[in-house]
Amino acid sequence: MKDSLSERTNTSPLMSLHLTKPRSMRFWNAPEIKRLRKFIGRAFLLWLAALFIDYYVHDSGWYPQQREVAVFFDPSDWIEGEITMCYSILFNGEFFGIDCSPETQETKRDGIFGYSPENHVLPVRFWGSLKADTNKLWRCKRFQTTMTCKLQ
Repeated sequence: MKDSLSERTNTSPLMSLHLTKPRSMRFWNAPEIKRLRKFIGRAFLLWLAALFIDYYVHDSGWYPQQREVAVFFDPSDWIEGEITMCYSILFNGEFFGIDCSPETQETKRDGIFGYSPENHVLPVRFWGSLKADTNKLWRCKRFQTTMTCKLQ
């Protein structure tokens, strides 16, 4: 047995709902409202794309990040232009700095709690993720007032 409303209007029961009738949607189909809906939709997609790009750029390692961090090393052991291996230092679950002392390279331990070389705060350009999930091995090159480190 068919619904009496659908028999009278020759439409399906789904079209008989108030929200799906084309005549009741004049407001939503107005040109100004359509433009506003398109603008809001595109703005939302642009915002999502910006969040994705920001996340990807910071964690991919394809683009450098520069920070001023504590660098532990003895200047007499590391000349300008020399490349050495360094270990990241985590403190309270945060990235604190890097340890480039020869003793750390031999024992693979943090320089803060054992042998502590001099502490220098330098602007370091990192090629890699700075997430403080694990201690990481970096290949660093020292310049006069800066450093560049690549994740190994």
